[in-house]
Amino acid sequence: MIDIFMEHSNPDLLQQEADYKQTIPIVFATSSKFIPILSVAIQSISEHVDPNYLYHLYVFHSDRFSIKKAQKIQETIAPNICISFVNVSDYIKELLYSIPEHFHFCISIETYFRLFIPLILQEYDKVIYLDTDLIVLTDIRHLYNIDIGKALIAGVVEFLPEPLDTYVKNNLHLDTSKYINGGVQILNCNELNAYNFKEKFLTYLSCGMTLMLDQDLMNKLCEHRIYYLDDKWNYRWHQGSTNLSEIEIPYILHYLTSIKPWKQPSLLFSKYFYHYASLTLFSNEILKISKKT
Repeated sequence: MIDIFMEHSNPDLLQQEADYKQTIPIVFATSSKFIPILSVAIQSISEHVDPNYLYHLYVFHSDRFSIKKAQKIQETIAPNICISFVNVSDYIKELLYSIPEHFHFCISIETYFRLFIPLILQEYDKVIYLDTDLIVLTDIRHLYNIDIGKALIAGVVEFLPEPLDTYVKNNLHLDTSKYINGGVQILNCNELNAYNFKEKFLTYLSCGMTLMLDQDLMNKLCEHRIYYLDDKWNYRWHQGSTNLSEIEIPYILHYLTSIKPWKQPSLLFSKYFYHYASLTLFSNEILKISKKT
């Protein structure tokens, strides 16, 4: 098995882990292109952390990732956060080697990162997975400390418009009222590894591609062992409300769909994104992205 290379933005903090009440492991998966967007998500986490806890963030990436650029994120966040940059591309390519090439190498390798989290971080009982296109509006440790029992994964039910609703029913043969969004999840590493999740999804993947890729795989293989989180843990900004003041403030605001705040800065919910963006070292870069769209 190929070794996984990991670089820490704050290695001294890891030597003090025993001084904290608890370590909260959180995983992102991204590429260099989205480092500025990642910085906003991490900054939003930082603004709500409890100083008595250690927050260990893992950023899964490929060989093309600019670690030097990403390390700038550490400069503006709380001192009890450590970011570990984990190159998993060779490791994952080796595991995917037995799968027909046209089933996986036609899409980004980053797509598969989430599926291997339980295997790579099996020292943890469970971990949080987050997409980069979101902001966290509360202390993320409260999500981590939800007791999901023997469930394999936890998430929020997805809003499926047609024809996706029909696809999930007819192609995946799943109950659409129980199909979860993959952008915010708790992964039960202990249970997933005991369930032989890696072998199961490699077998399933070898049968062909699915429309929503890793999200479909997680839902299909974990069917009947999913813990359903409150919608506030993954509030999709297209859910209907026009102002957060009109609803109970969510814990996580997820900028799902192709309409992003850095593409549409005039949209109402975009201001929450730009608040945290302004606290990072990438604010000017994000503004340049907005001007190009």
